[in-house]
Amino acid sequence: MSNANQTGDRGAARANSGRGVLLSLAGSAIAGVMYYYATLLLPLGGLEIFGWRMVCTVPCMALFIWFYGEWRLVREVAQKAKERKSFFLWLCLSSFLLALQLWLFLWAPINNKALDVSLGYLLMPLVMVLCGRCIYRDKLAPYQKLAVACAVLGVANQVYQAGFVSLETLLVAFGFPAYFVVKKHIKTEGLGGLLSDMTLMLPAAVWIIWQSPTELTVFTRHPKLFFLLPLLGVISSMAVAFFVTAGRILPMSIFGLLSYMEPVLLVLVALILGERIPPGEMPTYALVFAAIALLALGGLREWKRPASAS
Repeated sequence: MSNANQTGDRGAARANSGRGVLLSLAGSAIAGVMYYYATLLLPLGGLEIFGWRMVCTVPCMALFIWFYGEWRLVREVAQKAKERKSFFLWLCLSSFLLALQLWLFLWAPINNKALDVSLGYLLMPLVMVLCGRCIYRDKLAPYQKLAVACAVLGVANQVYQAGFVSLETLLVAFGFPAYFVVKKHIKTEGLGGLLSDMTLMLPAAVWIIWQSPTELTVFTRHPKLFFLLPLLGVISSMAVAFFVTAGRILPMSIFGLLSYMEPVLLVLVALILGERIPPGEMPTYALVFAAIALLALGGLREWKRPASAS
């Protein structure tokens, strides 16, 4: 009887894991769609799209959290912010760092900077590894050291070819890790902290829309915006919902490996939008992709090891 129960448990675990993989891949695919989606919102500029995204996304996120019965997480963060001024200031910094990334994500595709931002997303996992080593004293496995070396060589080639690494690349590669470090420091990594970050952006988002140089008559000239802007909020919330749900279901190592799909998709979207990788920069992308492959294969090996032992 116990063998039958164990077999049933393993089957349920495999089904749950498969569902988590599908959700994670769907979240990455939606993120890739959003990267292209920004180009459909012209003639709105990057700041205007950011403002509308926040106004449309926050209500959808709130509904998602309420639907899953996790509103207590939002109340906990709000209570801490009310009781401790220092916590509220950290929360403001967290919100600013996230706002910068969300704005860059929508600004890049319509300003021919999609490849620069995509390179930042490719480098980000490696910067996260370095943050773990330097800030939290994590030990680096040999494959992680080799991955970091590949990334360093890739960045060195970029500097040699262009004379610099673009500000957009640096903002993503180091800005997101800084955001995660702040979130870890104040312990707001959950849904409640994410909604708090987005809610704190709302006054600025509304002000951006109000002060926009684009006349409101643009909506009458481009009626598609009445449909596309609310849809932006829906798909943005779906991407977050899929990632969060997958993160709960999957082991951390597998969830981390699957998250590497997103920057690869962003590079593909940048190429679809007409940007091209100069021949001299090909080694940069080859080395960074090699670094990501090393992290992925090493992480997969670590994940399989305890399963084999058991």
